[in-house]
Order: sequence, then C-alpha cells, then structure tokens
Amino acid sequence: MLCPAVIVELDALLIVNLLTGDYSAARHLSPLVDDCRALLIRIPQYQVKHCYREANDAMASCGAKMKDDFVVFDSPPAFVLSSVAQDAANYVYLRNCRGSAHTFEF
Repeated sequence: MLCPAVIVELDALLIVNLLTGDYSAARHLSPLVDDCRALLIRIPQYQVKHCYREANDAMASCGAKMKDDFVVFDSPPAFVLSSVAQDAANYVYLRNCRGSAHTFEF
C-alpha cells in the first residue's frame, strides 16, 4: 500500500524544478526524471519542496546520531530554526574547501 501523502524535501533546487515540471530535463536525465514523476503521481497527495542546505545539513547530522530508524517532526526542531531563518534570508556562509581550487567569475 502506498502512503496517502508524502512531502519530498530536497536541497537541490534544480531537481525540485525538474520534478515539478518547471524545467525540462536533459535528454540523458529524462528517463530518470520521468520515472520519478510516474512514482509521485501514484501517491494521492504529494509535494516536492526545496529546503535550504544548512537546515538540511543540520537535520542530516541529527538523523545520523539518532537511535530511532524513523522520526517525524511536526515542525522544525529548535536546533534548526536559526539555520532555516538564515537560509530563507539568503545568508552567505563562508567555508574552507579542501581539494582543488575553484575559480568564481562575477
């Protein structure tokens, strides 16, 4: 039996746009995107939403440390509220990146 309602939250806005039909997929990705869409429409109620990265990272870290296999939050936990607010406000995070140098052009 399928779930009656599902919310899919992704931190990759491009994938959200591909799944919601806002963008068309490149030819090599079309079969995968089509399969995902076909699975989604089998669910009576679904939403595909973008979640911002910092809040997502905090939730993923929390999930990795939890002993429970499955946890549902009715609202964002207190430890991510500041990240959610900063992400929604397009706050800039500075990071040290390892590996090859990156060049940014403006």
